[in-house]
Amino acid sequence: MRFIHPAAWAGLILNCGLVYFLYSMLQGAHTADLSEQEAAVINLFVAARPVILAVLLAQALSLGLIAMRLTVGLVLGCAAGGLMLPAGFVFIVGCLLSHHAAKYARFPFAPRGFAGARRVFRSGHLPRLRLYCGVTGLLAVFLFTADSSGVGSIVLGLALAGAFLSLRANAQHPLALFGEHFTLAPEFMAPRLAVRYGQVRSASLFPDESILFDVETDQGPARLTWALTSLRKEDRQAAVDELGLALSAHGAQLR
Repeated sequence: MRFIHPAAWAGLILNCGLVYFLYSMLQGAHTADLSEQEAAVINLFVAARPVILAVLLAQALSLGLIAMRLTVGLVLGCAAGGLMLPAGFVFIVGCLLSHHAAKYARFPFAPRGFAGARRVFRSGHLPRLRLYCGVTGLLAVFLFTADSSGVGSIVLGLALAGAFLSLRANAQHPLALFGEHFTLAPEFMAPRLAVRYGQVRSASLFPDESILFDVETDQGPARLTWALTSLRKEDRQAAVDELGLALSAHGAQLR
């Protein structure tokens, strides 16, 4: 289970804790003191206990499948997390991060920080994420003010998920060049990977602004695709030029 991101564990614990808390409260509830509609909601929630427990079990099972590098684990995790919105957003984000960590397990993950880097290129997703957080946050406030707390809770969950991803993008830049290696995040939800320049056998730049690397890893040859669109538009050509120079100095060409 070494690929499972802490956010996935936190989401699972959060969902289990909320279910336990709600059922603990319902055990002491007196339906006679409630309206007919409120009593019906509580009775429905109690009757749905086997389904809710099955959803929690599906979430736990999905983590095991993700750790086994099976895509069905991600599908199951997102579906089971979606049934417990808005709290399920934490689990869904954790599943996405875990899936990508397992997907790129053949490559060594880069340590935190960028100490010693010659050049660090910032994420191009940040402005869009910050705009998204602002819009969804304001919408959530409006919905709560308009007494639409159910929808507002879901929108607030979306805003918090966006805030987490924004902080992550701000700390995890898509490309950094060091003396003997470079680090890159091949996808938005993927971890930063550390690749030695000498490991790269070839690198091809495609018209869709993506680069395909043929890399010799400790576990054998592997291919890695990275999109330049993850960078700010004004930094893309500089990234190609500087990465190309670093690769050519170690015997590989970026074509």
